[in-house]
Parts: sequence; structure tokens; C-alpha cells
Amino acid sequence: MSSNETIFKLGADGHKIHVSSSLNRPFYSDKASINLAWCDGVEYYLLRQKVVLGCSDVRFLQHDISKINCSLQELTTEQLITKRTCKSATIEPHWCACLSWYELPTTDALAHMVAQAVLIFMNKLTQSQRAKCEELRLSKVMRLEKFVPNKDFLAFKQNADLDGRAGEFSDNTRVTEILYQVQIETYPSEGIYESIVKYNVEDKKYHVKEEEISRVNMYGNQEHCIHDEFPELRKYCYCKIQLQE
Repeated sequence: MSSNETIFKLGADGHKIHVSSSLNRPFYSDKASINLAWCDGVEYYLLRQKVVLGCSDVRFLQHDISKINCSLQELTTEQLITKRTCKSATIEPHWCACLSWYELPTTDALAHMVAQAVLIFMNKLTQSQRAKCEELRLSKVMRLEKFVPNKDFLAFKQNADLDGRAGEFSDNTRVTEILYQVQIETYPSEGIYESIVKYNVEDKKYHVKEEEISRVNMYGNQEHCIHDEFPELRKYCYCKIQLQE
């Protein structure tokens, strides 16, 4: 490593066994160059940012470092807020590791309603290809969790340990919706899906976003009939005519 090199080390997400626990915890670290570390104020700047930065801030941190010319004046004047929520950082709850989830029964009416909200949403996505894709049905609810306490998000203050594995939190936001995380198995595809479902307390409806749905298991050739023409439907479509193995 030369005196002018700054190294950024990034690691991929974990195994897709429990999506919310693996996809949102990539590894990131940086090693400032010898010359950069000796610049006036730069070492203090990096140490200060360490306690509030998340992986979503990496791009901005790299941009700041690229502008540094051994002067505090070269650093960004826009300081990160010290109390952050997933919402203020524009991180969807599906990817937010700062949420506390509590397990709920999977056999009661609530579990069925949350699961149906996801199922109805996915079937609407494939509706235009219904001649090719089966309408998915609910096989079972595998897991249901609710975000607790009764706040939309936990406010992240700073890392509580050197490794960034624990955080200091405070709850200071008002309840606007109830968040559920559900994992379901569908028929006939045997597809396992995990999704965030938001229950709006005002309109009393369940809301689902496509970017908050993950298919946990492989779909293989189940979607061969729309594979090339509609790649965005691959994880939802179970072709009515399946290929012979």
C-alpha cells in the first residue's frame, strides 16, 4: 500500500435464510492513506463520522474524501444529523436493521389478512400474463412479526460498540402505520416469500410495495414461459405448462 492509497473494503450480503437479517448487514471498512491521515482535521473527521454513518452513506463519504486537500475547508460543510431514523435516511423498513420485531401467531385471522395482502398484490403483478402464469394461492403462513414498540421507527443515535454491531436508540416518532413482516409459502409454486406489509391506521388498509417483497427460495425454471419477455415477473410467475425435468 502506497502513501497515497485509500482502501475501501466491502463484503456481500449474507445467505438468504432470513432475508431481513442478511441482506441489510453488508461489511464495510476503510483505511485512509498515510498522507491523507496526516492532513489537518481529516482523521478527526473520519472518527467523528464513524458513529453516525451507515452503509447507505458510503457513496457520500467517498465523495467527501475525494475532495479533501489537507484542509478542513475542503470537507463537506453539510453535517450528518446526530439523531437519525430509517425513514429520514430514506431506508425502507424491509432493509432497515434498526427495527425490533416481535413474533405473532401464524394461525389467527390477522396472519391470514396480512398474508392475503401480499398474495393479492403479487397476483395483480402477473394478471396481464394470466394465460401463462398460475394465480398463486396461500399454502401457509410461515412467520409473522410485528414492529414493536408503537412507533414507526427507532431513532439511531450512534454505534454502541466499536464493531458497529450494536446501536444506541431512542423512540421519538409518532405512530402513522403498523408494520408487519410476513413470510408465506404459495401454491402451486411452493415459493417462499418474505414481505413488509404496512397497515395504515387512517384508511384501515394493508399496503404492499414490490421493492419490499423478496423470494427466499429458488424458482428455477418455473417462470420459463415469461423468462425473456417479462424478467421482472420471474419470481412471481409459475407457468401453467411446466418444463419436464
